[in-house]
Amino acid sequence: MVKCVHGAVDGTGIEVEELLIKDHAVPALIQASEGADVLVVGSRGLGGFSGMMLGSVSQAVLHHATCPVRVVPLEPGEHPA
Repeated sequence: MVKCVHGAVDGTGIEVEELLIKDHAVPALIQASEGADVLVVGSRGLGGFSGMMLGSVSQAVLHHATCPVRVVPLEPGEHPA
């Protein structure tokens, strides 16, 4: 696993930690949730079912994370990167 950590403050005084981890998304996010105050994920990814409201990664993280999870939906007209 490769892990790079960059600390930052977003201007509101909230400390933000960015992690670059070489692993599959679900286990990496669940591990990142350990000791975190909150984990923020997008509502859906690049899967083939565009009508789904919640992607498989978001769904798994919601069920297994050890901290609160905030799922952020796409803006109208926005497409997953």
